[in-house]
Amino acid sequence: MEARLRREEADAQPQQHKEILLLRAILITVGVVSVICLCIVLIPGYPPENVKWATTRLTMIVSGGLGYTTGKNSKSAA
Repeated sequence: MEARLRREEADAQPQQHKEILLLRAILITVGVVSVICLCIVLIPGYPPENVKWATTRLTMIVSGGLGYTTGKNSKSAA
């Protein structure tokens, strides 16, 4: 029984590493996009269409994060 559990854990490790790498890549990408959008919104001198685009992206990022967080919390409470 213990040997089977160890084998299953060893088989699951590569998948966990892939998921962690994917999560890090997504978080870095979202962070970089957020910083760029914040700079466009907060620093004067950018054309209005760029500010509108950046504001839309920031809204999408915040909405997605809140949706993920609240969805995750409601699943764990059920």
